[in-house]
Amino acid sequence: MLAAIPSVEAVVSFARRNGVEFRHLGHLSRGEINACTPEYRDLFQLRIIRGRFLTDTDNATKAKVCVLAQEVADQLFKHEDPLGKSVRVLADFYRVVGVVAPRSEIDNVKGKVKSQDFSDNLYMPLETFFVRYPDVAMTGNNGGRGLSQITLKLKDQNAAVATGEAVRAALERTHAYEDYQITVPMELLEQARNTRLMFMAMMGLIAAISLVVGGIGIMNIMLATVTERTREIGIRRALGARRRDITRQFIIETILLSVSGGATGIAGGFACQPFVDGLRWCVTQLFPDVMKSLPET
Repeated sequence: MLAAIPSVEAVVSFARRNGVEFRHLGHLSRGEINACTPEYRDLFQLRIIRGRFLTDTDNATKAKVCVLAQEVADQLFKHEDPLGKSVRVLADFYRVVGVVAPRSEIDNVKGKVKSQDFSDNLYMPLETFFVRYPDVAMTGNNGGRGLSQITLKLKDQNAAVATGEAVRAALERTHAYEDYQITVPMELLEQARNTRLMFMAMMGLIAAISLVVGGIGIMNIMLATVTERTREIGIRRALGARRRDITRQFIIETILLSVSGGATGIAGGFACQPFVDGLRWCVTQLFPDVMKSLPET
């Protein structure tokens, strides 16, 4: 239903349960069950450091598998490899198929999920959660299964307010009473908008400085050229050349110099593109958190 809204790119549903004990042999960790679909990983930019994340097959088959946050994995398995081993969650055992890297401060600054803690999460398929814990998976007032949260990814963040109204209208048609809350993160949207404007202003300032420096350089070159060609100018004037003829000559030379320099710079920029892509890949591998914090291009 929500995916049919034109401005919505993706819909991610998930359910949570807090204060759950996770056990492996004699080790204990307390955290949060986060029952979700595979799209959750991309939306919240989770990075897998071991194994894999949940798949559509896990969800369709209601598989008893789980993915651990690194902090939970360290508490339960110490120096062991958690992949393939079992974790007891409530009364069931789940096979560990992956481990998620901890979220850094820079991830939070980027503004995706500013108030959400990922450090104590255990991820399991959403359908598995509904089947194994029907008492926890509340039933909505419209007869459907209750969810903790539905997060929408928009094609254009400027349509956030209008999309929020469309979502409210859709939920009012299917819910007998208002047992939901719609949150539009205006502060985060404003922060992202300000960052983008600042980035554009900085790029414009750099371009303006480059233009001024280039203009001064061309002016100095032409001044030196005129000074060195004083004899030539005098001979042309003696042969009948008018002032505007001399001026036109130097203006044409200046234009040709500027155009040729600009064309050379553009060609050089295209030629350097593979090098820039390679450099960006290297920086991304060395400093992934820093690259994530930069505005998307």
